[in-house]
Amino acid sequence: MFQSRNVKRCLIELFAYPRWLAVEKINIAQCPHKGYFDPRDRKCWKCLWATECRWIDFDNGGEVLSRKSTSELTEALERAVNFVEDRCTYHNRKECDCHTCSWLRDARSLLKRHKTKKLTRTTNPPTKAAPANETRA
Repeated sequence: MFQSRNVKRCLIELFAYPRWLAVEKINIAQCPHKGYFDPRDRKCWKCLWATECRWIDFDNGGEVLSRKSTSELTEALERAVNFVEDRCTYHNRKECDCHTCSWLRDARSLLKRHKTKKLTRTTNPPTKAAPANETRA
């Protein structure tokens, strides 16, 4: 799914599903902030939908996500995986073809690939070639 596209764009695209789940769960009619988390409001911290509202606030559409670093998006996607898993406890995720299980497999695959690439870059830093006029001992 992700071979030819850049990692950051794939990360951003994956946030659409947890955002949809969050919006579906919140009772917007009862929320004084219309589903957006206000950290200054004590009611938000105690609300049943605090987690979902923080997701909506974090995401707030692709424009805000595009300004976040790949590291921030990766960390957030790890939390998104946990968020989605908490809502899907009765499936055999390796074999199930429902949208949630498919999303979880895609998200985990991208996270695994991104971490592997990141690990490879940090453990194998590029070596400097010796200048042509220097001799090695």
